[in-house]
Amino acid sequence: MPHNPHHKARIRQSIVFEAARVLRMGGPDAMGVAAIMSKLGLTHGGFYAYFRSIDELMAEAIMEIFNQHYARMLRVTEGHAPDEALVRFIDSYLVPRHRDVFEDSCALATLASYVPHMPKASRERFAEGTVRLETALAKILATLGHKQAMELASCALATMAGAISLSRTIPDKHSSDALLDAAKATVKNQLGLGKSSIGIASKDGSSVKHQVGSKSKSKMLSKVD
Repeated sequence: MPHNPHHKARIRQSIVFEAARVLRMGGPDAMGVAAIMSKLGLTHGGFYAYFRSIDELMAEAIMEIFNQHYARMLRVTEGHAPDEALVRFIDSYLVPRHRDVFEDSCALATLASYVPHMPKASRERFAEGTVRLETALAKILATLGHKQAMELASCALATMAGAISLSRTIPDKHSSDALLDAAKATVKNQLGLGKSSIGIASKDGSSVKHQVGSKSKSKMLSKVD
């Protein structure tokens, strides 16, 4: 059978996807070559045709998680006025589904506590992914006239990711939901989004509030590499 580089690339990507799922669900300790390959119907030994080590795979998986979340951020914000884009991003992040469904979770909320103990390549990929999200958010904030937009973006993301992480430790669902709602209000206040808003249904069926602002449409995030 002739060599098919596209087939190999597809298998490699499927391994990265599975590793990203495992990493989100169980952290670095859950990253086992045999289990990941078996899940995909592949042999343990075949792993080394695609990756030099489990550390290389972990770094790739971290970047894949960030790529997925960045794409989600674009879907939520593109084509909207800057202030509305911010509200949509905040409201889509601080929802019970993000708290409850680990396999779709943002790396910031799920993996940050593991990062100091990860191999260098994984730490570097995590830092790169974080800066990419911060830069995208800062670009919108700068358009709205915020000074020190990067610092403000970093604080907003830290608050949001921290709220998701802490909400997962609260056994009472009502209290956990209340924390997410409080975090939404806090971040919006920090970003100067004001009180005038309209209700728009979120994907999980809950009612969320979206800021009414400038009529100019923003596609700034798509320009962030």
